[in-house]
Amino acid sequence: VNGNNIEKHALRNGDIITIGKHELRFINEQVKDESDFEKTVFIRRTPKDSEKPGSASTEFKPPTPVAAIADNIGSAALQILSGTNTGKEFPLTKPSVKLGNSGKQFMQINRRPSGHFIVSLVEPGDDISLKVNGKSIEDQAIQLQNLDIIEINKLKVKYHLAS
Repeated sequence: VNGNNIEKHALRNGDIITIGKHELRFINEQVKDESDFEKTVFIRRTPKDSEKPGSASTEFKPPTPVAAIADNIGSAALQILSGTNTGKEFPLTKPSVKLGNSGKQFMQINRRPSGHFIVSLVEPGDDISLKVNGKSIEDQAIQLQNLDIIEINKLKVKYHLAS
């Protein structure tokens, strides 16, 4: 970002992101000052062996049609499935929502045109288990699907779209 190698960086209007020989400019002109925006975080990720060129999992997969998803994104919500707040729902109305407790954020859900994506904010060495449908989130952004179950240690939360 802006010519510097990064592991994690909160993007600001005008930042230049370099990926290989490609350069992208992050634009968010609606922000008046830093306190006026939800941070967009760019996290560098190291590909797993199965994701390296030539592996079976790098085959082309057609993108999900945006029009089919866009109608329901605004109605997405999280419903708590365990603990003292079981049954409570929280609409995902902001472009970005961080989840955690006691001042420590564990994961972030970002709204994109194609849907909601979840990413781990857990630092290496933290004793926190983060999963979606029983699979560890690790250091990758995962697109949430209707009725996905998010686990933060023993807490379970359901992601859902309006019917």
